[in-house]
Amino acid sequence: MRTCDQLKESRDTCEQAVDDVLKGEKNETNLRSLSPWEYCIDRDVGRFPTDISIARCLCQGCVTDQSNNMDYNSVPVCGQMMVLWRKKCPQNPDKYVVRKYFISVPVGCTCVRPGYTSSHK
Repeated sequence: MRTCDQLKESRDTCEQAVDDVLKGEKNETNLRSLSPWEYCIDRDVGRFPTDISIARCLCQGCVTDQSNNMDYNSVPVCGQMMVLWRKKCPQNPDKYVVRKYFISVPVGCTCVRPGYTSSHK
């Protein structure tokens, strides 16, 4: 699995995901979804766990009729995860302070109708 920085440099696209599924080359659930996604590793050496798998949606729209249908939106589905971060202690650089945080982590993608806002006067 690539790191998220490597993924930014990749050229994986919605069209490639659709083509791979149509050719039968990929059978992973995340690529057969109406909102296909891929995973990357978010790495932070000051955090525990150091590596977290992050989902990135491949399409802006949703895959219908074997193409990217922009009448819908692909959006990340997030879950909460507890992580620990360490920082050097300001009074003693040989020691660390550890803090617990809950972060939102994209775990997959789903297809939704676009949200509309209406302006009422």
